[in-house]
Amino acid sequence: MNIKPIKKEYIILAGLIVVILWVLSYVMVFKPMASSLKAKKAVIEKKIVEINNAKSAKANLDKLKRELAEIEKKVTYYKDKLPAEKEMPSLLKGFTDMANQCRIKFITIQPQDMYSQSPAVAAPYIEIPITINLICSYHDLGRFINMIENSDRFMKVTDLTINTNPDPMVHNIRLIVNIFVLKKK
Repeated sequence: MNIKPIKKEYIILAGLIVVILWVLSYVMVFKPMASSLKAKKAVIEKKIVEINNAKSAKANLDKLKRELAEIEKKVTYYKDKLPAEKEMPSLLKGFTDMANQCRIKFITIQPQDMYSQSPAVAAPYIEIPITINLICSYHDLGRFINMIENSDRFMKVTDLTINTNPDPMVHNIRLIVNIFVLKKK
């Protein structure tokens, strides 16, 4: 068998063809795939950032929902403590009930004119002073004032006058209590 030696030109030609095929495959296949992968990687990274932002927004949303629930609970609490003007009869009945618990005899109970804070303050409530004249012992008065100050409603004792009574065991009391009520909207 006689094998002819391969000419040098054929080897160079074959090498040149391999290099040309490699360059063509790089330019036609690998480079577009690489740029496509690069674009997809950028899209994936953008989506990851969006997902992380959504997760943090969800965590913030949960926190905000908890805060909103707390605020709603406080609003309800203060609405209960700050009645509307139309609830005035029930507030006066509450005074009567407290007085009965403390063995106090009412002489008069008289709501005065309402007033609100100065216009510069613009509070959402008004104060209604109530003048109460009653007869009771010193200790019963203390229990009554304690019940007023610890009531479900916002109230404060603003004036107290104690006078003698023919019965030495009781006193004539004049008490002014301010009740805070929501303004009409």
